Amino acid sequence: HDINQETFINPEKIKVSEWCDTWFEDYKKPVTEKMATLSVYDEKIRNYIKPQLGHYNLQDLKGIHLQKFYNKMAKEGLSRSVIRCVHATIDMALEQARKNGLVLKNVAKDVPGPRYFQLYDIFLPSGLHGEDGAVIVASAVCVLKNCYFHN
Repeated sequence: HDINQETFINPEKIKVSEWCDTWFEDYKKPVTEKMATLSVYDEKIRNYIKPQLGHYNLQDLKGIHLQKFYNKMAKEGLSRSVIRCVHATIDMALEQARKNGLVLKNVAKDVPGPRYFQLYDIFLPSGLHGEDGAVIVASAVCVLKNCYFHN
């Protein structure tokens, strides 16, 4: 195969941070009409994804990296909706990378949705005792064992 040395980018050299910028500029901006939607993507990339995952080579990113990242966000008290939005942004960027042949698979597909791995201390408000507290703790234990439940 002929590879144009001037335009070929070795996928092994692309960092997650670089790909997120490319995805946002070349794939989301041109087709997203609402500025509010664009600002959400931009904010999630700048404030969460790039600082925590940006240093990884795109091809080296694994599901376990995402899982630990989401767990850390939950432990820091970020809401499920923020974590879910970050997950959706990563998923879309990685799916485009897969379509472009930069990665073999979208590792975000291997990670359960953020509502399934909330830590129990987020569910248990301080001062909650008795039967209600037991239900919340039981639900949290179920979540920690990858048991799916609905709020």
